[in-house]
Amino acid sequence: CDYDTCFKYFSETHNKVGSQYVVTRTKPQLHYEIMSEKEMIQTYKHYSFKDSDDDKARKGDFIPDYIRDDRIDAFQKFGVFPGALRAPSGIFDLWTPFAVESLYKTHPLEADLETRIADLTIILTRVSVLSNHEKLSYEFILTWCGHMFQYPEIKAGVILALLSKQGAGKSEFVHLLKEMIGKFKVFESTAPEKHVWGQFNMALANAYLVVLNEVGEKGFANAAGKIKALITDGTIQVEEKCAARVESTLYPGPHPFISHPHCKHSSTAPSSRAPGLSSR
Repeated sequence: CDYDTCFKYFSETHNKVGSQYVVTRTKPQLHYEIMSEKEMIQTYKHYSFKDSDDDKARKGDFIPDYIRDDRIDAFQKFGVFPGALRAPSGIFDLWTPFAVESLYKTHPLEADLETRIADLTIILTRVSVLSNHEKLSYEFILTWCGHMFQYPEIKAGVILALLSKQGAGKSEFVHLLKEMIGKFKVFESTAPEKHVWGQFNMALANAYLVVLNEVGEKGFANAAGKIKALITDGTIQVEEKCAARVESTLYPGPHPFISHPHCKHSSTAPSSRAPGLSSR
């Protein structure tokens, strides 16, 4: 196609945010992929255009011309605005619906009630095991999870910490949450000091639930202030390696969730903002 036609088609799914680029993907679920300029050039290096249908017309690489085009729909920063919230002018809204929302649109609850009850029983059984069958802990986990879905625009203000030995079912619990929330809205990290409160934390811009997977007390050393900010602050700084830092206004999250081995409580482990729920 000619350049203008290619530009129009490409712009339907690509935007610029600060020095980054955002690609709208629709499969397997609606999600956004954030790229640096270098990644854009590398990813689409095979894209080309020609001035006309004439076989002898000039051909050119599309992306270098696209990046320089002042018609690009550009935004200043990222944001996440769930529920009734609306993104202000100049902010690219990264919010996407929960995966479970599309499920119930295509498979109404009344259509297969027995299967829905069976699915719910699996979830409740897993939560009961993780709470060591203690009513208070059981209800806390359900309330924490329910808050994420019922009030996505309100930050919970606490971090869920599950303390247990291997085999208690923490990974299965995370899998269930990921299926309901959407896998592209969940970010798991075994090295939060690098990817969550570290320098290059661009993955947080697209994350609703952050899972700190199998991280012991050592992983929280000297990070209490950063963890508190992640739990309570509405604005964070996200930065990609070899790219400019971008401010991201996130409502309400991300929601942090800790899943780590059985350990003693300490100043760097669960606190009033991170109640530790132990299972055996």
